Amino acid sequence: MRPAILFFLLLLSVTSYSQNTNTKQINSFHRLSIGSLNDSYNGAFVPNRDDHRTMGFDLRYNNSNTLLIEASYSGMTNRSPGNPLEEGRLDELLFRSNYKVFEKQWIKIYPTLGFMLSGDLGGENLQNSVHEDVDEPLVFLPYDYESVKIAALVGVNINHLLPIGKSPYLSLNNELDFYHATNYSSWLNIGSSLIYGRPEANYFTFSISYQKNNIFVSTSGKAVSRQESGLKLSFSQSVSFYR
Repeated sequence: MRPAILFFLLLLSVTSYSQNTNTKQINSFHRLSIGSLNDSYNGAFVPNRDDHRTMGFDLRYNNSNTLLIEASYSGMTNRSPGNPLEEGRLDELLFRSNYKVFEKQWIKIYPTLGFMLSGDLGGENLQNSVHEDVDEPLVFLPYDYESVKIAALVGVNINHLLPIGKSPYLSLNNELDFYHATNYSSWLNIGSSLIYGRPEANYFTFSISYQKNNIFVSTSGKAVSRQESGLKLSFSQSVSFYR
């Protein structure tokens, strides 16, 4: 029973959503999303080596598309087959907030401020405790650096939501998201999403984008960056049960 409960929790994603229903147009809402990542159960079509960004948790808060807050924790590994000298491990904790400072003709600009912690943040113990409970092999790798480093984070998010035709349910969202963490990494995602539904509540999206991650602080970070850079295709669905 214990592995089954743990398996359920690792795949759990929860969204809490509320809005002002006094008007037909939704002007005020709050959305809190909590999710988890564990690549031992990722539905991959190729053998899963349980490597690179291997597990983590994230929390996102959206206040009326004006204030956006993101906090995420992840453990990364680099097994580096064929080159044991490059094997390593790195944990990462990201916190950033975006605040809308400009909006005109469906274009929104959000400056980004935050910080990044990296190093030994307990990821090895967390990963191996999960592996013990689900009868997976334990993973022991040295940390790239044992100390915890902190980096200031600055960036910008530019968002352009374009209605398609006269349908209130079809739109195209173009987005550029960039941040730089001093002495740690830089990240860029630029792409477009086709949205069907209400972006505030019920919707389905299909996205295509180019993503460039550059964790230049260590060997493990560079290995993860290579895996997370390139063309990205994704889809998502949000369902609201209450008006």
